[in-house]
Amino acid sequence: MTEITIPPNITTIEKSAFKGCSSLTKVTLSSPLESIEDFAFDECSALLEITIPSSVVNLGRVVFQGCKSLKKVAFEFPSSLKVISGSTFALCSSLTEIKIPSSLTLIDKNAFTNCSSLKTVYIPPSVTEISDGAFGNCTSLKKVSFSNNSALTTIKDGAFKNCKSLIEIKIPQSVTSIGDKVFENCTSLTQILIPPSLTSFKEGDLPPNAKVEKILNDN
Repeated sequence: MTEITIPPNITTIEKSAFKGCSSLTKVTLSSPLESIEDFAFDECSALLEITIPSSVVNLGRVVFQGCKSLKKVAFEFPSSLKVISGSTFALCSSLTEIKIPSSLTLIDKNAFTNCSSLKTVYIPPSVTEISDGAFGNCTSLKKVSFSNNSALTTIKDGAFKNCKSLIEIKIPQSVTSIGDKVFENCTSLTQILIPPSLTSFKEGDLPPNAKVEKILNDN
């Protein structure tokens, strides 16, 4: 099986439904699909692209983990998705960019870990939390940008750990909490812009050879 179209009368793709279908290159999804359960397309290593319908409200854990040929992920507008769950796109080593939907509030643990070709990420203003290891080991990631009206409050442990190509980052004014080892081993990091709202920041967690400038205002 190399291609599959999910018929419009299907609202849920069950857990592990297509797990390990290593010849699957194309999947067509359509409304009124609401839920893609855990591991649904895990290790579909030949899958090239996927479009998530606007009707989807649940994208489970490890759904596309190990889809190492996946280059393009699109979310139909307006998206209903609130959470990118744990390890959803982990080990998608061909993914170079992703447009995170503006409906999202949480990027969960290890959501994009080991996406080694991912180069740029824009975090929409609706996101309030980037969880543990969310972008860890994204070794090609050079730019992370945020909206000026970002609602982000929390960046958890190791969120950008081992992002060795990341050069600079501007933490939004809304952030009040940042975890341990967020930028550990980010060896190219030269500047972090930190807002006054951030009351705790552990410089000791930064890579020892990085040249880091700490700026305490947004001017």
